[in-house]
Amino acid sequence: MGVHLLCLAPLIWVVRFCISPRVFLNPDPVKFIINFTGNWGMCLLLVCICLLVLGELIGKDSRRIQIYRITGLYALLYATLHVLTYFVIYSGYDFIVAFAGFHTGHPGVLVAEWDAIFPGVLDDFRKRQFLGIGLFGWALLLLGSITSQGLLEHALHVKKWRYPYGLMYAAAIAAVIHFLAAWH
Repeated sequence: MGVHLLCLAPLIWVVRFCISPRVFLNPDPVKFIINFTGNWGMCLLLVCICLLVLGELIGKDSRRIQIYRITGLYALLYATLHVLTYFVIYSGYDFIVAFAGFHTGHPGVLVAEWDAIFPGVLDDFRKRQFLGIGLFGWALLLLGSITSQGLLEHALHVKKWRYPYGLMYAAAIAAVIHFLAAWH
């Protein structure tokens, strides 16, 4: 319970920030939210990696594995919010128009809005290569989180499943490269 509260505290804070008048005092609130969610996603991913390394050094402990999985899933949550904030808000996707069109029975509006912003997003990815590295790291984190829950291990009857841990290491490396390249 305490781990959940610690991991959710930044999310609660950023939601309160978004609905408070303080959001108007920030010169670029969208960039602040993108950086905030990305930083917390990377911090939780690094905590997850530290727990993984600690578990390999001093032995497996069921509580440590549980905390490792929880922090990994919260890292995925913050990384997903980071990616969604970029694609839905920062890129210029008109979410309100798309939602209104979808709600009134015109689901094609979702694709039309995406078609309108896609050239700008591709141009942004060409200009700032760290976006592609970050998206690759997010995909690795997603795949590692899905496979680390043990479902594939039981389905494939594998006794020692090392694949998700390697994905988490690679996702952490991609996140750090993305972070350093974004601030360069």
